Amino acid sequence: MDAAVCWNKSFDQKCLPDNQAGKTLSALIKCVQSSCAGVLPVQSCAGKCGQYTKDAACQCDSKCKQYNDCCPDINLVCDG
Repeated sequence: MDAAVCWNKSFDQKCLPDNQAGKTLSALIKCVQSSCAGVLPVQSCAGKCGQYTKDAACQCDSKCKQYNDCCPDINLVCDG
């Protein structure tokens, strides 16, 4: 299963229904990361959308496309 399939399946079938208690977006992302361990890229934008992290292997900020250093799951995790 690829990362996008795992993400969508976990989010729709497990994490979102479990969110009836009103968990934060961060909690939902952690749920998907846990469900898709070994499938999602290690270098991920989970919890880092919009942020620049100095010395990180990839970025999740608005300029990463310009510098060609976006994390592989930016479009999946962030609004892109």
